[in-house]
Amino acid sequence: MGLTLFTSPLAQATLLVYEPFNYTSGTAAGPTGNGFLLAGQNGGTGFSGAWSTYTNSSSPITVYPGGTLSGVDYNTAGPVPQTFSGSVTNLPTSGGYFGMGGTNSTDHMQVWRTLDPSVTATFTNGSTTWFSFVSSRGYTANPSGMKLAIGHGRLIEDRGGSASGEAIGGGNGLGSSERNVRKVYPQFWDSVTGSAGETTGSFNNYDVQGLETGTAGLVHYISAPYTASGVPIPTNDTDGLQSMLVTPTDSTPYIVVGKIDWRPNGTPDIISVVRFYQTDTLSEDAFNAAIVAQPLLCSANWPAGVPQPDLDQSKFDTVTLAGGKWFGDELRIATTFPEVVGQTPFVFNASVAPDASNLNINWNSRSGKRYNLRSSTDLSTAPSTWPVVAGAIVPTPPTNSLSIPRPADPKRFYVVEEVAASMVPFFTENFDSGAAGWTTGYDALDTLHTTAWQLGTPTNVGPLAANSPPNCYGTNIAANYGFSSNIWLRSPAINLTASSSGTLQLKQWMYCENATGDSDFGAIRILSAADNSLLAVLEADVEGGDTAWQSYTKDLPFIAFTQPIKLEFRFHSDDYDAPASVPPPPFAGWYIDDVVILVPGS
Repeated sequence: MGLTLFTSPLAQATLLVYEPFNYTSGTAAGPTGNGFLLAGQNGGTGFSGAWSTYTNSSSPITVYPGGTLSGVDYNTAGPVPQTFSGSVTNLPTSGGYFGMGGTNSTDHMQVWRTLDPSVTATFTNGSTTWFSFVSSRGYTANPSGMKLAIGHGRLIEDRGGSASGEAIGGGNGLGSSERNVRKVYPQFWDSVTGSAGETTGSFNNYDVQGLETGTAGLVHYISAPYTASGVPIPTNDTDGLQSMLVTPTDSTPYIVVGKIDWRPNGTPDIISVVRFYQTDTLSEDAFNAAIVAQPLLCSANWPAGVPQPDLDQSKFDTVTLAGGKWFGDELRIATTFPEVVGQTPFVFNASVAPDASNLNINWNSRSGKRYNLRSSTDLSTAPSTWPVVAGAIVPTPPTNSLSIPRPADPKRFYVVEEVAASMVPFFTENFDSGAAGWTTGYDALDTLHTTAWQLGTPTNVGPLAANSPPNCYGTNIAANYGFSSNIWLRSPAINLTASSSGTLQLKQWMYCENATGDSDFGAIRILSAADNSLLAVLEADVEGGDTAWQSYTKDLPFIAFTQPIKLEFRFHSDDYDAPASVPPPPFAGWYIDDVVILVPGS
């Protein structure tokens, strides 16, 4: 009898394009003289030509060596240098980075390059293409960034408002610098909605709002409150992965990851785009969780009547990055999520050893996954469709072993399939049964005690009710919060040491001062249960003016699984309300409900 065990993952991962902008020759440019022009540079992999560039500034688009601070600063009224060094902590980087090369506040730019035919040949119906890039904004007073497009020709407007042919991608929106260019979401370019294969015409930019345009007065702004067919679009700075910036002066680099599911002409393609900060966990589970939390980050969930991308990707040949006042790095296009974020795909080292009556199968395994053993006598069908011999096998890292009866077939094939473990609740609290173990208190610097975390039913101010009535926690449950506050709400001890991954979910309602220079904000932190020392900060600056309860989802960092922890919700207010703040004073504060920690199930 012949026995065969497939020992590699079912999906073949391929990194199609990688551009680290590792250019060290050229004509010196930029105010510091440490950069090189990007135009004409020819490196990286997956291309068949050199970079072309366009900018509406007199300063050239420049490449900076890795580790060199850009130091560009446009804010002449009150300098706050927006610097970038070409690295992020959760993504492998190499080479240099590119972006603004001068001090012109109108620096809008685009760069584009022809893709190798071996790359575009993978854009086939039924296949999936992932893309990613790193961006860091470079102008204090105009918080913009870039977008990526894969298409038939390049984008032709310096903010990416139109294209020379059909295209699809995502990143920063178009329009007011304080509104939708602060958002990261899916976009596509087409001249006739629902048609495919055009080679002439005006290829306008579409997104969840419909048609975008760069014409003054016609730009679609996302300004609160905004709904599309009754679906609310978050617009404040604390709406999770759809918000690009934390504050107007933040220059934290972020990573845009997009997924394109190619469909036949006449069926809309699906584009999903998520923004990750360098403090976030980069995983496909986190990508999917972001879309569950904010469905409009996937075009498949856009409201009825909003145009969908129905494109002819067989004509695509170019990748473009475009936008205003930014630095960019680490462009990747791949067939799987791990490849597009620089992670090495997990490859099984599996073996099979037959004895008189059994097959003994061994393979490498890892936490947070489950394994299926599939088998067939026929290689003409896809292994992912083979019947399951043993399913939902719990990992025992670093290796798993399984013994099954020896089959009677003269020839049989086996494959070990790795799948993500389903997530199940480990810790839940809806605050409706006394909130056992939860504690509140004041920081030593808070001597006035004008605000306190209180358990109860919201009245007078704040949300109309708890997210799951009757109770929630709030900062002064029935009154606006006060001045000079520094208060905390802590969970009981939570022991996650039996898990290696997990996700925090909760509902929050925030209405606090959000003006330049103010210090009213919330923070979500992880403490050691042993001594309440700080282990990690999940969110350093929760602000906004909510009109409804919002969902919050965040993967927990590794340190949360090394020792028992507590969750801490800290709220801070200063001694001043800015008359020009948005929302205007008075302020109801921060409300928390329905806290859940999910871990991989059995």
